[in-house]
Amino acid sequence: MTAADAEIESQVDRGSQSLFWLAVLAMVCQLPFVVIYFINLSRYSHYEFFPVILIACGLLFWNRKAWELLGGRLRQWSAAVALAIGILATVCAVAFMSSWMAYFAFLGAAGAALMLLRDRESGLSLASLWVLFAVLWQPPYNSKLTADVVVTAFMQRLSTRYVSVFLDWLHVPHFNQGTVISIRGLEMGVEEACSGIQSLFLYIAMAVLCGVYFRRSGLHTACLLGSAFGWALVTNTLRIICIALAHLGFHVDLTHGFLHSLLGYVLMAVGIGLIASFDQLLLWLLPAPRPQPIATAATLAVPSWRTTHWGSRGVAVVLGLLLLAQLVDLGALTADRKTIDFFSGDSIVQVEKAWLPESLAGWELEDYRREERSLISDLGQQSDIWIYRKGDQRVNVSFDQVFPGWHELTRCYEGRGWKGGSRELF
Repeated sequence: MTAADAEIESQVDRGSQSLFWLAVLAMVCQLPFVVIYFINLSRYSHYEFFPVILIACGLLFWNRKAWELLGGRLRQWSAAVALAIGILATVCAVAFMSSWMAYFAFLGAAGAALMLLRDRESGLSLASLWVLFAVLWQPPYNSKLTADVVVTAFMQRLSTRYVSVFLDWLHVPHFNQGTVISIRGLEMGVEEACSGIQSLFLYIAMAVLCGVYFRRSGLHTACLLGSAFGWALVTNTLRIICIALAHLGFHVDLTHGFLHSLLGYVLMAVGIGLIASFDQLLLWLLPAPRPQPIATAATLAVPSWRTTHWGSRGVAVVLGLLLLAQLVDLGALTADRKTIDFFSGDSIVQVEKAWLPESLAGWELEDYRREERSLISDLGQQSDIWIYRKGDQRVNVSFDQVFPGWHELTRCYEGRGWKGGSRELF
C-alpha cells in the first residue's frame, strides 16, 4: 500500500462505510409507515404531484450516483447527527404509530446517506437530492394543523384581496365574505374558502426541481423558491378574475365542471412557465457560480454491506424487530376501526328531503340535492342541501355531518370571513 492509499484510507475509514449502511437500513425500517404516509398524502389535492417528485428523485439518483463514499470528519459528523435524528424519530414513529413521524425519520436517514455518496459529475455529495424529498413533508404548525394548510389559507385571503381591488378598478359591483366573492348571482371561491391555493406546493416543488436538476447555486434556488409564492398568488388571482369576466361578459360558468378544470391546468402551466422564465432571468442577474473541481475529496468505493459489521446477524435481528414493530402497529390500527378508517363513507344518520317542510316562514322549497365529494375535498364528504326561494331571493340550508379525517369546521367559517369568539368542547 502506497502512502497516498494509506492517506485515503485514513480519511475514508470504516466510519463512513458504517454510517452509510446504517442510514440505508434505517431508511428500510421506515418503509411500511412511509407507504402509509404517501397514501394519506394522496388525499390532499395540493400534494397530488408527489409521484412526479419521487420519480424525478429516482432518475436523478440513478444518473448521478458514483457508488463512492466521500471522506472528511466534518461530513461524517454531519451525517451522524442527521442519522441520530432519524433513529430518534423512528422510535417516536413506532411508539406513537405515526406515519408522519416515520417520514421525518426517513428524511434524516436519507440525508445521512446522500451526504456520504459522491456525485459522479460534480465530485460533490448528492445531498441536494434530499431537498426534493423534503418538499413532500408536511411541516408542523400546531397540534391540529400543519403549516401547509395555514400557508395556503393565508395566500387565499391575500389573493381574494387583490381580486377585489381589481374588480373595484373595473367598477364591477361585488361582495366579499372572507375568501368568497359574490358577483351578480355568481358565488366564487366556495370550495377555495377551505382549500386555499392548491397550486402553491406544486410551484414550490417545480422551483426546487429546477434548481436541483440544473445544479443552480443555493442563492439561485432560494430565489426560485421565493418566487413560487408570488407566481401562485398571480395565477390564482388570474383564475378568479377569469371566472368573473366569463360570467359577466359571456354568461359562461367556469366555477365547476370541465371548463373549470381546464382553466386550472392552463394557469398551472403558465405558472410553471413563469418559474422557468424567472430561472433564466436569475442566470443574467446573479453572478455565475465558480466551477467546482471534480473529486477534490478522497473517495472509496461503497463496499458490500455483507463485508461490514452491518451485515451481521445481530443487525439483521434489530432490523427485523423494527420492521415487525411497524407491522404490528399497522395491524393494531387496522383492527381498531376508529383510528384507521379516518375517511369512512358511512353517514351517522340518513337524511331525507322530508326533513324540512315545503314552505318555511314564507320561503318555498325550490330544490333539494345531496353533494358527494372525493376524499381530497376539504369541504367534507357529503352535504344535504335544501334551496328555498322568496321572490328574487334564494337561501341554502345545508346539513353537514361529522366526517373524521377532514379538517375542522372552524376553517370553513374562517374562510367565510367569521372570526372565532369562544370555543367549548363537550
